[in-house]
Amino acid sequence: MKSTILAACLFAILATHSARSQLAACPDDMVVASEGVCIDRYEWPNKKGVRPLVYATGLEDDRWNEVNEASLLCATVHKRVCTKTEWQHACGDKYPYGDTFDPTACNTEKRFRKVDEKKVDRYDKKELARLDQSAPAGEYEKCRSPSGAYDMVGNAEEWVRCDEGVFGWCLMGRHWADNRGSCKFVVTKHHPRWHYYSTGFRCCLDFEK
Repeated sequence: MKSTILAACLFAILATHSARSQLAACPDDMVVASEGVCIDRYEWPNKKGVRPLVYATGLEDDRWNEVNEASLLCATVHKRVCTKTEWQHACGDKYPYGDTFDPTACNTEKRFRKVDEKKVDRYDKKELARLDQSAPAGEYEKCRSPSGAYDMVGNAEEWVRCDEGVFGWCLMGRHWADNRGSCKFVVTKHHPRWHYYSTGFRCCLDFEK
């Protein structure tokens, strides 16, 4: 009996030490996503108090001169787009804050405004800014996952690489006008060049253990 208790205590100590070691390996603005991987604490540009960059694609869209491309922007800071598995591990089991839906926890309860599709199609910045109802990063304090990442449900839906996606990409977490979002909710149908005023991303970083 004593040996079983000692073994359990040793396992808990080793697990805690491993978690702390991994966290220490991540930059201050990142948290542990999974074994050997850090994830941004906030949606890009990963700065507390700054609204997420939206109208983002996974890959370059040649139709626009100015495009918010996740792959390119992550690479500029020596990071990469996260995988679905990494993203979900950082988000948690059901919701970032627990197992029961709380409509006040994350930015999910807004309503779409009337859209001028012609302006959206030509990337009218004023129109896109009017339509965007994302909140500054970290404003919803309860929308924090066990790993320490914020806004993984609601705010901007986030591009990830995933095998289930029709084109190898998925969108995770839903956005500010969709309370179906959870750590498990996945949109698989979009090409990574698709973008809208609710699409964003965050980056991941591999580290040596």
